[in-house]
Amino acid sequence: MAEKNGKKEEKDIDMLKIHNETQKEWGKKYDETVEGIGRDIHEIRQDMNEIKEDVQRRLDEQDEKLKRDYKRFQKQRELNDKIQTRLETKKELDDARDRQIANIAERQNNVEQGVKDTLEKFQQEDKEYKKEVKSQIEKLGKDIKEGFVTAKKQRKDENDTLKKDTTKMVSIVVVILVPIIVALLTFALYKF
Repeated sequence: MAEKNGKKEEKDIDMLKIHNETQKEWGKKYDETVEGIGRDIHEIRQDMNEIKEDVQRRLDEQDEKLKRDYKRFQKQRELNDKIQTRLETKKELDDARDRQIANIAERQNNVEQGVKDTLEKFQQEDKEYKKEVKSQIEKLGKDIKEGFVTAKKQRKDENDTLKKDTTKMVSIVVVILVPIIVALLTFALYKF
């Protein structure tokens, strides 16, 4: 009987060792999963920051170009005003003034049309770029969300498995210890 109990105890100790090793492996896997998710989140944040910086840089470049175009337009307008003022003061140059005004108006229209076309082009490119950035950000957000859901599910599965294994071990220990305690108590009662 004592020999059987000794073998049973050895089996129980072996089972506890196996259980402990299994828990360590699960702990390592869990840590690796959490570290991987952390790295992925860090990389996604870096990508998002790079996208934001690129968008801001492009918008700044567009603003600068529009400012330069507007300054040129203003200079042209000021020049047109000066020419018009000088021509109006000289009646004998009415014909020349009319031709110059027509030419200036045409150039002004061309400049305004060029600025308008450039502005429309930049606005269209800006809309397309914003759409692209928005879709990329949405995709990244979806990927992050899916990663969190997957990690949460894995963590829950691991916790459920750990709970089941712990319950099994407790029941095994109870099944083993209760008969031993009963036997010892019985032995003690008969002895005394």
